[in-house]
Amino acid sequence: MIQLGTRKEYGEFLNGREILEAHECPFCDIEAVKEMVIWEGAYWVVLYNKYPYTGNDQHIMAVPRAHKEFFTEFSSEEVAELGQVHAEVKKFF
Repeated sequence: MIQLGTRKEYGEFLNGREILEAHECPFCDIEAVKEMVIWEGAYWVVLYNKYPYTGNDQHIMAVPRAHKEFFTEFSSEEVAELGQVHAEVKKFF
């Protein structure tokens, strides 16, 4: 079973900051959050939200492997893999 944190714990993790700095991305080292991963593709990872808003393990996320500021920056291959992401999310629910 995965170990989820609370929103209070997330606030403590942020230590008074509103957001993490870019160099603190929790998804760049996927091995560090391996127990949270549901599915991995070449361009996307589907994983549990460690600090879910809903308070349960039904809050999952699709996270791109590459940092992008705008959706238009994704390649056609990255966008195409979203079909697989969608299929995996449907299996989850």
